[in-house]
Amino acid sequence: VTAAHCIWANKGRVRTCREPFLSMTPEECSKNRCPAECLRLGPQDINVYLGVTDRTSQPRPRAARVRTIFLHPNWDKQSPLNNITSGHDLAVLELVKPVTFSTTVWPICLPASSDRPLV
Repeated sequence: VTAAHCIWANKGRVRTCREPFLSMTPEECSKNRCPAECLRLGPQDINVYLGVTDRTSQPRPRAARVRTIFLHPNWDKQSPLNNITSGHDLAVLELVKPVTFSTTVWPICLPASSDRPLV
């Protein structure tokens, strides 16, 4: 699980993503050199390091590869300003291989749809 705005965003520090780039997929953006304000990451662009709490520690474990990215269905891919506090800033990453749990790698608990929001 990660934040959707880390995978797909339409606003840079100064400029906003515009057409024709706004509606492009990560693959299309890669081929057409989308500007930096059009953030589009595909599975091949992400390294997942399981059980790491210090990004500077060595040796770095082998990265888990991502098969599929599932953005929250209410994440607006066209909007330059998604409200990250509305509960839609969520992306689930499906990994290529199953995860082996250990003393440093544990599953997370996601809320049920019937749970009351904290915000």
